[in-house]
Amino acid sequence: MFEWPVVASVAGDLRQIIELLLADDATARAFAGCERRITHVSSPLYGHDVERLRQELWRLRDVLGR
Repeated sequence: MFEWPVVASVAGDLRQIIELLLADDATARAFAGCERRITHVSSPLYGHDVERLRQELWRLRDVLGR
């Protein structure tokens, strides 16, 4: 289950990822990369470390080409 305080602390970063995924130039490969990173059991999305989650979201932005 999500750690809501951790997720809430990176809400702005999550919104950026969502906006990038909704962009016209988002590719299927980018979606797949995001899905793998977010749904994997070791994803920081399910942890307690805000900084680790923030770093993963920055990597996702790189996957999305931004």
